[in-house]
Amino acid sequence: MRARCQEEGYLLEEIVEDGLAESLAESLDLPWMEEWLPLLTRTYGTAVVAALAPDFPRLASPTAAEDVAAAIDRIHDKPATQIFEVILDSVGNWRLHADIRQPGRGRVRVACCTIQQPTPEHQAREDRLNDLIRDL
Repeated sequence: MRARCQEEGYLLEEIVEDGLAESLAESLDLPWMEEWLPLLTRTYGTAVVAALAPDFPRLASPTAAEDVAAAIDRIHDKPATQIFEVILDSVGNWRLHADIRQPGRGRVRVACCTIQQPTPEHQAREDRLNDLIRDL
């Protein structure tokens, strides 16, 4: 993708930062870019929601997904200015928090918040989900 953008005379970072992906694909007739539009227009928040949705059915609701993604993007844009927590399941055992282990980066992480001691299965799931988010 990056090489193809450079062939056309554009820097991928400029396209993403300026939100130009959709208009470039249409106006310059770049059909190869259309397959990449979902990735280019996706924000950190929508990427996190997409990664977590298979594990948390509540995020399948378009309204919930948009609200959670918008909240994540606010934290991502201004990391030091807001406290953040989203309950991901109906019981409240799984929550999304601002990642204080990476201060100033505007990242989030999943935490298992059960009343009892988390089981090894809980820890494995938490690690797997946080690995998914870390790679975004």
